[in-house]
Amino acid sequence: MKYFLLAFILFAVLFSVPAFSQSPGGVGVSDGLSVWLRADAGTASAVDGSATGNWIDQSGNSNDYTVVGTPSLETQELNFNPSIQIIGHTGFNAPPGAALSAQNSVIFVSKKLATDVNGRLFTANTGNFLWGYHDVKRNSIYINGNPNEYTTGIAVAGEVQDFHLFSYLHSGTSSLEARADGHSLKTFTGPINSAAGARVDINQGNFSGSQRSNSQVGEFITYDTALSILQRQKVESYLALKYGFTLNQGVVSNYIATNNVIYWTGDVAYQYDIFGIGKDDNTALHQKVSKSTNSDAIVTIATNADFTSSNQDPSRADIVSPISYLMVGNNNASTGVQTTELDAAFTYTNGINREWKVQTSNFSQTVSLKFDGFSTSSGQTVYLIKKNGDDDFSTGTTQVGALDGNGEISGISFNNNDYFTLAAESLAPGGVIGGDYMWLRTDSGFSGSIWQDTWSLHNMNQGTVTNQPTLIPLSNNFNPAISFNGISQWMGAADNLFMTTNYSIYAVYSTTDAQGALFAVTGPVSPAAGSHDRQFGMNATGRFSNRIWSEQTIVSPSAYNDGIPKIFNNRVSNSTTHNPLNGQENNVNGVTVVSGTKNASNFNYEGGFVLGGHNAWGYLNATLQEFIIFDKDLTDIEKNRVDSYLAIKYGVTLGSTSSILNYIASDGSTVFWNGDATYQNNVFGIGRDNDPALHQKVSKSVNSGSILTLATSSDFTSANLDMARNDIPTTGAFFMIGDNNGNTSLSATVLNSISPNLLRINRVWKTQDTGGLSCINYRFNTSSFSASATQDWYVVIADNDTFTTDVEIHSITVGGNVDLSMDLDNDTSNFITLARLDRDDVAVSDTGGVVGINTDDPADNTYLDIRGGNKGLVITRLDQTAIGGLTTVEGMFVFNTTTNVFQLYDGTSWRALGTPSNSKFCD
Repeated sequence: MKYFLLAFILFAVLFSVPAFSQSPGGVGVSDGLSVWLRADAGTASAVDGSATGNWIDQSGNSNDYTVVGTPSLETQELNFNPSIQIIGHTGFNAPPGAALSAQNSVIFVSKKLATDVNGRLFTANTGNFLWGYHDVKRNSIYINGNPNEYTTGIAVAGEVQDFHLFSYLHSGTSSLEARADGHSLKTFTGPINSAAGARVDINQGNFSGSQRSNSQVGEFITYDTALSILQRQKVESYLALKYGFTLNQGVVSNYIATNNVIYWTGDVAYQYDIFGIGKDDNTALHQKVSKSTNSDAIVTIATNADFTSSNQDPSRADIVSPISYLMVGNNNASTGVQTTELDAAFTYTNGINREWKVQTSNFSQTVSLKFDGFSTSSGQTVYLIKKNGDDDFSTGTTQVGALDGNGEISGISFNNNDYFTLAAESLAPGGVIGGDYMWLRTDSGFSGSIWQDTWSLHNMNQGTVTNQPTLIPLSNNFNPAISFNGISQWMGAADNLFMTTNYSIYAVYSTTDAQGALFAVTGPVSPAAGSHDRQFGMNATGRFSNRIWSEQTIVSPSAYNDGIPKIFNNRVSNSTTHNPLNGQENNVNGVTVVSGTKNASNFNYEGGFVLGGHNAWGYLNATLQEFIIFDKDLTDIEKNRVDSYLAIKYGVTLGSTSSILNYIASDGSTVFWNGDATYQNNVFGIGRDNDPALHQKVSKSVNSGSILTLATSSDFTSANLDMARNDIPTTGAFFMIGDNNGNTSLSATVLNSISPNLLRINRVWKTQDTGGLSCINYRFNTSSFSASATQDWYVVIADNDTFTTDVEIHSITVGGNVDLSMDLDNDTSNFITLARLDRDDVAVSDTGGVVGINTDDPADNTYLDIRGGNKGLVITRLDQTAIGGLTTVEGMFVFNTTTNVFQLYDGTSWRALGTPSNSKFCD
């Protein structure tokens, strides 16, 4: 029994002393601590909404506050920490032992609720005292009439419904300093009334009947002394870190730990929205998740990827090291976009103005961050970037990683004096930033009832199933499309602020309809709306038309309803600087086909807009692949960038041999196809450009008669989005091809550099490589080609279109699809054609040559047999199967009877005779 009693006593000593050795900021009983009430300790229950019971003093002085009524616990009202909610006549009475001394400090964290009318919240059990609040004022102080700034002076209206940190340091009758959020409001000098003997009640006291409060309190502390500067800094630092307050916003202020170590050194440039996480057992602090309480704060930091649960949630990762802090402050800049301070080593299109500085003290573990209002989406990838030692993000930055769709990122390590900010690769057609209005892509965001805008500004909707357009997963140029049936299918979006001028509409679609509106502005949102304007589509026998209120409709002279996809663009502008236009124009595949003088609409009945048809022109039976609206007047180079993006994605040829157009990447400077007066026909290609979300891995011109397909793999049939396709490794890499518009019939042009009996077809392709793409796969559809027993076909490559320089050939078998892989010259052009050799027309040898060498059968098991006298050289003839079964030796030489070519084994593979080791043919 004695042993049990001894064990019990030891247990009590071991587990009670540490609790009472803790104190606010390490400023404890020996420094005059009298009362320490914390919402995260000392209540009857830790359950949200539960009654608190008496509020147990954590100072070790047993100055417990007696509950009146049923105040309740709110578990994460205050920077993920709990608070006590007090409504009406509820509250707490101070015990006699909590009476103030002549010198005292009263410190608390609180706010009023919206339902508070005339509450004091903190008042005395006798006399006329108040601290913090009076009526709708905060920062108030009234000590029996002196000081008396409870409605004037330092007492100000506003922000009473926000949590604040209040400190009142009373040095007897000589002075009283009033502070809020680490900022000194005023020091009152003597004579000052004494508060000795007053007990500070919470929503009780002498005026509880008439001036009760509806409020929340996070922490309440009193001392029997006026704290020194260092003591006050340590207490305020503890409360600021715990509750997300910035001490003395905008003014250099240090944060000091219980061991007197400064864990945030004030920085005049980064003294805004200061917050952090930290652990200090001496002050019962273990803040694992935090966000500044300031209204413009956007960053939350946590020890794991949980940004919603309370700080006390047991699933939160602990901070490992004792007296350990990670602190952050920002430069008070806006969170708006900037484009000047970007590291050229990355492909960012913009960053934000706000930057953060990190200070750490004994902190080494990884953390998670969440940014409000920023996330990676279909429209942009947002990156966390950092740099150590200085805040110039134009060079030497580290790309930490991309935020997810919720604006979160985990596993982040920070060092002392790191700086961080956000940068983005914003997606935009052709990389044209600004003027975002609507961007509908068939490769992202369509679900039948809704077509989500990549820019998340104007989604198109259709709730009626029978009116919903349908998705075609594999359509033109291996990309998806949306099919409108021309009868009843349409989508709409509400917006009564559609632009009247300075806008540009793009649509990639094909149709065989003679008439129909793809797009119209209407009021209300319906294809049957009586008020309508800005019809865009086909009118008057398939001619591309656009109408602007009042009554100017421009109509293209030619029809474009041949069922072949085209890039249709209508531009309206009152600008005289860009083209200049100062009117409207319709463009098809980058070329202006008709223009008009109407430069703005005066239609003012907008309810929104519809896609798919309108009764004035009718519904349009169309296959739509992309639809874009810019609410600005595009420059010529911006227009070319958008056209180029759409052209390569959908296999459309920009311009013509008489209207030569370059293809330009989103960076505005990389020309990945130089317009060519001869080869601006059936232009198409593969390429990657991250800014417009372009990753075309397989492609074929949409024009009829095209027989060539390009791909990153040997798959020439699956959708471009197929996950099995090989990626193009880097953004800014393209491979383009165009032809001379020749037909595929055999021409009379002899390729004498190879053979006087080798005739090419009329069609010649020109290639252009940008970025060094290697071993691209080609498929030639040669189903219309034929060959006799004495005719051989070849793919011919050269550095010029007369096929005389650096010529290579590759034997093929025509009559179907011919697949092969070629690695053409990097960052330049090559020329390709198909040619036929007629062996019946081979002439006798020149003088000195030999035709029909007299040979004997080779000796058994020999591959190269040289005979003397009138005997010639004999090459072993084997079919492909027999060659595959040979035990190979470097230098072995055979004639392949399957492919009819001589082959040399070069140590790794069989190479056709005459094919150089650096051949442009990969197979």
